[in-house]
Amino acid sequence: MNVNATESIFKDLYAGIITEYSFDPFNNIVSFCVDITDGGVTQTHKIVFHDVISILFFNDTSKECDNITVFEAVELSSIGVLRDGNISVSSKYDKWLSQYSSCANIYIEVWNNLILLQAGSVLIDSKLFLL
Repeated sequence: MNVNATESIFKDLYAGIITEYSFDPFNNIVSFCVDITDGGVTQTHKIVFHDVISILFFNDTSKECDNITVFEAVELSSIGVLRDGNISVSSKYDKWLSQYSSCANIYIEVWNNLILLQAGSVLIDSKLFLL
């Protein structure tokens, strides 16, 4: 993976507005359309993560769990490559859950929410990056 090239393109997406998103667990795909406005000109970028092994969503951990915010516009606060995003599942009562683990290699911050992904590649517009 060319981490520097991927992170450079990801930084260009910061503060963009997410206009579409899709999660297709049966085809292992997560995708976003992000609008970036610069100098009055808006460009839409399509980000498609392929070979998604896991996805974990945290809803605004700064608030109580039962206080879910609905946004009119969804800002992509940041997106980047994780180098050591080990995730494991444990339960005191349901021991079988411990068989599930992930090594997230992408983080996506949307306002105060966080998405962690483990994906094999990402297609940003027409550029493919292996992760």
